[in-house]
Amino acid sequence: MTRSTTVTVPNPDNGSIPPSNWVQLALLVLSLPWLLLQIIYRRFRSPGQNKILFKKDLALSIIRRSNALPLPLTRFLSQPSAQKILKSPRFCHKNSNLYQRVLQHDVAGYWLCKGPPGEPFDPGSCDITVYYLHGGAYVSGHPGTLLLAALRISETAGGRGISMSWFGLEYSLAPEAKFPTQVQQAVAGYKYLLDQNIDACKIAVLGDSAGGHLALCLIASLKEAQLPRPGRGVFLESPWIDLLCSKRATYERNKYLDFVSLETTLKASKHLLDNDIEEATAPFTDFTQPLSGSLSWKDVMPARVWLSVGSHEVLFQEVEEFAKYLEKDGVNVQFTVKEGGVHCWQGMEDVWDMSEYLKTTEIPLREGLLMGTAVVGNAILSGML
Repeated sequence: MTRSTTVTVPNPDNGSIPPSNWVQLALLVLSLPWLLLQIIYRRFRSPGQNKILFKKDLALSIIRRSNALPLPLTRFLSQPSAQKILKSPRFCHKNSNLYQRVLQHDVAGYWLCKGPPGEPFDPGSCDITVYYLHGGAYVSGHPGTLLLAALRISETAGGRGISMSWFGLEYSLAPEAKFPTQVQQAVAGYKYLLDQNIDACKIAVLGDSAGGHLALCLIASLKEAQLPRPGRGVFLESPWIDLLCSKRATYERNKYLDFVSLETTLKASKHLLDNDIEEATAPFTDFTQPLSGSLSWKDVMPARVWLSVGSHEVLFQEVEEFAKYLEKDGVNVQFTVKEGGVHCWQGMEDVWDMSEYLKTTEIPLREGLLMGTAVVGNAILSGML
């Protein structure tokens, strides 16, 4: 990708939320009784489609409805609760090496941690550095949303004698910044890690949702940028594979089983691409299609590739197609499907455990706590002593 764009990172502060946004939020709340009746009617009319409990159906429906809120409000509501985490009983006395801001000319982000919580390490001397690319359909999201999971996985690694650092990129969001600005920033962030004397063989790239797509863009760009592949591998949670939202069966089949919808992805795609796809960026818009030139995924992928998706995701079919495409190209991919899982199911399942985790100071944790996070951590730590 040769197109050059100069963009200040991160997005500029848009100031206060317009009053009209709050009105739309109030209307959403007032519409909940009507939404409840719609769900009851749908489940009564098509009982064979009731694959999930009513409570989950209601929660997913509310989230889908909230996805239509204006972007300023969506971004405000999705801000990470980093200070709550850092001031919690679990971390208030060991947060000296946590959540440190980086803001340079071409790179913005956060060191979520440098070594296990309370045990500062120079990232260059750590056994693993995770480069995290966040989700949010390229229009919202923040690297701090993974703070709790990063700290838990670092704790787990430390208990095994493995030092781990996490850097989350704060890339510019659409529609203010169009694609492929985010790809250029992801490459710049990777260079930043290498400039911190972090050996590429110790880097793991982790991306969820849109961040999974951005992770693939990064990996596909490294050869042209003459940069080494991340030796610890690439780890993708529910990646958004096809930015064009090509028609696939699971958009319809799973539309009531997931909190993401075709309407949401189409809206985000328009914000990001603006119907103006340049020839240089076209191969990056749908990774179920061949890469540019004579490149294959075998040529660009690291040795370790982990790909996870939930069976109830609207994106399931495109992720499955991509996994088969990788295998066809000779990539040794570990493809895991969570039966009944929704989009980014690891984080969604752990939501109910977060409060208990932050109040707990004991180690080890209660068995079964933060199991979604454990799945991601075990994947990254697999093969380490």
